[in-house]
Amino acid sequence: MPQFLHAVCDELCHRSHGYRAFGSATELTPVVSTWKDFIARAVGRNLPVSTIQADLVACGAAADTAALAAQVIDGRRAALRQALIHDASAISSAHLSDFDWSLQVRVNMDLLCGCLLFLFFLVRVRV
Repeated sequence: MPQFLHAVCDELCHRSHGYRAFGSATELTPVVSTWKDFIARAVGRNLPVSTIQADLVACGAAADTAALAAQVIDGRRAALRQALIHDASAISSAHLSDFDWSLQVRVNMDLLCGCLLFLFFLVRVRV
């Protein structure tokens, strides 16, 4: 169990991972996805080990499995937090750069239209 959770943490931290030793990819995909979501939420909300353990037991995990999982998450917390911050930052900067670009195009088009409108009125006034 700890090796599997470390592999999930490695994937969240964008390091190499290998699930072949744990089973087939088709069987593990939903399990890995569930663990990744749980770990990301636990680290993102800065949940204490006791809360992580209690949440896992509430979801039906055995107490010893929940304790092992909480220890793995707590041990990798700093690296996981950095990876989550990096991912959020990358998404935000991409959206901001797209927003700035489209805003700049919109402002330039408005400026161009305003200049053309001004020239049109200048020509009409002189005629």
